Amino acid sequence: MVNLLYFEDLNVGDQLKFDTRISGEQVERYLDSVGDGYRRHIENAVEKYGNLVPPHLIPGILANTTIGVRAYPTLALIELSYRFFGPVHIGDELQIIDEVISKREISRKIGKVKLNRKATCDNSLVLEARIEHRLLRR
Repeated sequence: MVNLLYFEDLNVGDQLKFDTRISGEQVERYLDSVGDGYRRHIENAVEKYGNLVPPHLIPGILANTTIGVRAYPTLALIELSYRFFGPVHIGDELQIIDEVISKREISRKIGKVKLNRKATCDNSLVLEARIEHRLLRR
């Protein structure tokens, strides 16, 4: 069961921790969600690197996939910036920590939340990201 976290559920300084295993299905769902019908570049990466997930897909997969037991009821993903520190392969278990760094009310129905995200695999940092969401309010 997914536990939705609304704007009011989050406070500056909160840390949300969860794990996810990167699967081929997640990659396919993400590519479908962005309308990427040309899969040859993915097939080329698999042929060359085995089960390595192309790095440019990882932030989107993590931002657009319901992960573990928490999800944000996102109206819009406003900002997504990231830096890579290591490879991610299909089958890797990632430990994700989202820290709320700011939040602001936009209207009675919408709030804006900025998160810093760190993803590690086997205790090694693989990704840092900054994410800004427009979230539903209760």
